[in-house]
Amino acid sequence: MDLHTDIKYLKGVGEKRASSLWRLGITNVGSLLYHFPVRYEDWRNISKLYNAPFGTDVCIKARVVKSPVRQPLKTKTVWSGVIDDGSERADIVFFSEYTAKTVHEDEEYLFFGRLTSNNWGYKSMWGPRVNSAENAPAFTPVYHLTSGVSSGVLSKMVGNAIKYYSDYIEDPIPEEIRDHYRLPECREALRMIHFPETQQDIDQARRRFIYEELFVLLVGIAAEGRETHGPTQNVIGFDGSGEFKALLPFELTGAQKRVIAECVADLRSGRQMSRLLQGDVGSGKTAVAASLIYTVCKNGLQAAVLAPTEVLARQHADTFSKFFENTGIRIALITGSTPTAQKKNLRAALSAGEIDLVIGTHAIITDGTKFSDLALVVTDEQHRFGVAQRAKILAKGEAVHSLVMSATPIPRTLGLMLYGDLDISILDERPAGRKPIKTYVVDPSYEARALAFIAANADAGRQSYIVCPAIEESESGVASAGEVYTELTQGRLHGYNVGLLHGKLKNSEKERVMSEFRDGKVQILVSTVVIEVGVDVPNATIMLIRDADRFGLAQLHQLRGRIGRGDAESHCILMSGSDSASARERLNVLRQTDDGFEIAEADLRQRGPGEFLGEKQSGMPKLRLADLMTNINVVAAARDDAQRLIALDPTLKNHPALAEKVRLMFETARD
Repeated sequence: MDLHTDIKYLKGVGEKRASSLWRLGITNVGSLLYHFPVRYEDWRNISKLYNAPFGTDVCIKARVVKSPVRQPLKTKTVWSGVIDDGSERADIVFFSEYTAKTVHEDEEYLFFGRLTSNNWGYKSMWGPRVNSAENAPAFTPVYHLTSGVSSGVLSKMVGNAIKYYSDYIEDPIPEEIRDHYRLPECREALRMIHFPETQQDIDQARRRFIYEELFVLLVGIAAEGRETHGPTQNVIGFDGSGEFKALLPFELTGAQKRVIAECVADLRSGRQMSRLLQGDVGSGKTAVAASLIYTVCKNGLQAAVLAPTEVLARQHADTFSKFFENTGIRIALITGSTPTAQKKNLRAALSAGEIDLVIGTHAIITDGTKFSDLALVVTDEQHRFGVAQRAKILAKGEAVHSLVMSATPIPRTLGLMLYGDLDISILDERPAGRKPIKTYVVDPSYEARALAFIAANADAGRQSYIVCPAIEESESGVASAGEVYTELTQGRLHGYNVGLLHGKLKNSEKERVMSEFRDGKVQILVSTVVIEVGVDVPNATIMLIRDADRFGLAQLHQLRGRIGRGDAESHCILMSGSDSASARERLNVLRQTDDGFEIAEADLRQRGPGEFLGEKQSGMPKLRLADLMTNINVVAAARDDAQRLIALDPTLKNHPALAEKVRLMFETARD
């Protein structure tokens, strides 16, 4: 018996209920104990029927004057009775015969639920929860549920788990840290959060488990950070950054020069570089990466560039080929659509050291791709890859240097969480000559004018994007990219060369459409967010985003960054039919600023970290109680505590309960 015991063996569960609990992610006793209530019913405040509010939960102390009896309705059967609290009478209606039989005439109970009133003024309470008037708890927990399991049943299961398994509960938080913050011990905190007797119980237990959640996560990140900053044999002797700079047809910004110098210092330090390169759209991250790759390859070592999509991988291959023309650096592109025979030959050459730089998608993470002397991995749009994927490609060499790039500016506090294992470099300066993009927020009545503007732009030899939130099937009131493409090619944009691009197209078709758009053959590209990352067509100067309220601010900023990449004036039109004032306010943030960090902060404030990041954004565990916006001080404290502990006990050998918590948290995230 321990906390890993299958949930079906817990008293009161069994096979049938276990299958229901699995849908909630409850597979063993430990996961049941950490399935915390989402809220509590407060049974302390007793209301009177005559003045109790409608439409909100109230607690009524009343005597049953008529026992519930069976009453068939049109669609269901209910059991209806009458209660009296001395001020007024009301009907009580139960949906279950079992619950109805728990109340008896002339006895007093507490009834918790919502009051309704019919046209004749008769009050009723449908489906109330019932407790004894003498022995009712002050608070009743309410849980996330699934069919076949009620909050009451789940609460009894938790009680049995605490009763029979409390001896196996080990506290992952070291005693000295608990004492410092005056946090309750784990066993006591579990009792307090599931069966609170006072509001103070709830507050203290939540405070403890919020800290625990952040501490465990940050210990895991700190432990990984030690691994990714270890000693390495891949020490760079020759600094090729000056030589590479002389190859460029443009001048690097001060920020680019500073970041390149930071990275070269890492490469020459004798320890692994593990650095996040964060820069707004168009800030020049690719040129920084190219400089480092040039240096690594000129030292006789290999480099890899990992991109999230084939479109972006091919674009990187084109870009790096131009950067390294006539330099002797041998480049290969490997993606999922690379023919099998060609892929086999390229992998053989890579393994033999005959390729210096490989660029690809997930295809270069697979076991079949091996390197001769891999020294540097550049991961573009790091948030598209999970922790395990990043670790797998780094394991293809000995103590490999890592540069991860993101054009999604992560607010600093969130960066502490997501990238605690990385040093951070920021490109906060734009290349010279970039003009600001004029941004407009309009409703659908402007669509005809916007399309006329796009047509005139095409007549002048410029290109445009029209972005839609859906690929095929329409949602309520939202036209898909396919529907918009058909409508425009048969209507207002008939006669123009319009392309369609979305994620469900075959890779060969996506590449054909993008090649034709890059070459200017496609004048107007109707697309989904597949063009969000990295697509670089300097001749594209207009972007119309339909149903813009369906996107997050950071994503809209990313999309907008696909235009304004040349020397012509560019325009972004955010079209939304939403009547919501908050939606209009959100979109106006894009109109008022083009600073990615300001926009990211606004997005985080408005949507919260869960939506802002998305499930794949970080490859990090999901937080149950902690909130990155409201628990900022706890994040900072837990991070300091985690780093101090890892410095003293890098493998957590002296903290087995904590090590187990870290393992479980990160295994769940990777699954």
